[in-house]
Amino acid sequence: MPVELKHIRDYMRDVPPPNPPAVPPVPPPPVRVPLWQHTSEQPFEITVHSIAPGAEDAQQPAAHQFELTICWRGKGKAVIGSGPSSEIDFEAGDTFAIPPGLARMYRAEKDVKPDNKPDRQPCEKVILISVRTKLPPGALTPDTMDFSDRALLKRKLVNYYYYNRVAEERCVRSRTWGRDAAAADGKSDVAKPYMHLTAYCFVPTQVNPEHYHPHSAELVICVQGEADVSTREPAIPSTGAWNPHEHGWQAPKAWVMQEGNVLLVPRTALHQYVTRGNEDLILLAMQSPHPIMHMLGPEVSTLP
Repeated sequence: MPVELKHIRDYMRDVPPPNPPAVPPVPPPPVRVPLWQHTSEQPFEITVHSIAPGAEDAQQPAAHQFELTICWRGKGKAVIGSGPSSEIDFEAGDTFAIPPGLARMYRAEKDVKPDNKPDRQPCEKVILISVRTKLPPGALTPDTMDFSDRALLKRKLVNYYYYNRVAEERCVRSRTWGRDAAAADGKSDVAKPYMHLTAYCFVPTQVNPEHYHPHSAELVICVQGEADVSTREPAIPSTGAWNPHEHGWQAPKAWVMQEGNVLLVPRTALHQYVTRGNEDLILLAMQSPHPIMHMLGPEVSTLP
């Protein structure tokens, strides 16, 4: 499959206000628009959810599917599973890791104007990006923390943004989900068997060098700034299996990523990110399935 670049705004939808004749007003249903569907060549199922103020988006992931959700815009409450700690506040920049088979519901903040605050700005719709993947055969054995406290399933991206201000050195990569020893008992977090989510933070002129993932696809979301991206897809032979020593890669393609862009890089495709302009750059990169390996361009090796 080829490298593809899309923009979140093209998949957001207008959601009408609650139906005023009803008492109480009835909010409209959520609108879910897929960016990419899972295929045999890439493991991700990516959807943009548009939720009107006061409306809810409830789903029960399949028993074999893991879901990672990013709040792109708005705020509200998430209900994950059931029990006293199942309701959690969320806002833009929050992420949730939902284990397979666990029900979840996202409720956008209700638009209420108190009499003593007539100039209060109305609530905005909630935009969520959900990324689902499933545990492939032969994957890592799930060895995850206890998530009876649902708050363990939420992390704020801002807590993982760090910069190395020495422009000649590499950008800072901070693993948000898919961490080892995330719990006191040394177990990994709930995302570990399924995917990694890493925040890449660049200062101007910094580079993430050309590399590829021999077993994993990569999904990248630009949160801030702009990036010059170079990709080279593998030169797949007409017969036989691709081998980097023998076949190499096709000519490079150039892309420009801006805030809201989403890039899907297939397995074995070389890719490189370079800060564009004078603004700091933040990219969120997700890789799946395991084993998740990073091979620099010169460090090619024969794939099994």
